[in-house]
Amino acid sequence: MEGFTKSYGGLYGFLGWAAVCQKYNLKPGDTVVCEFELSRGVVSAVRVHFVNE
Repeated sequence: MEGFTKSYGGLYGFLGWAAVCQKYNLKPGDTVVCEFELSRGVVSAVRVHFVNE
């Protein structure tokens, strides 16, 4: 799965959510937590966690 990260004033965002939502059948209201791994100030990995309530 591919996506792109962007920095907005020091805050990071992830482009490619449509593919994530389709692959994991996410619905509005589902909770997702993302971790951005930095290597020398550049995002090198994104870990996505799905929270079950």
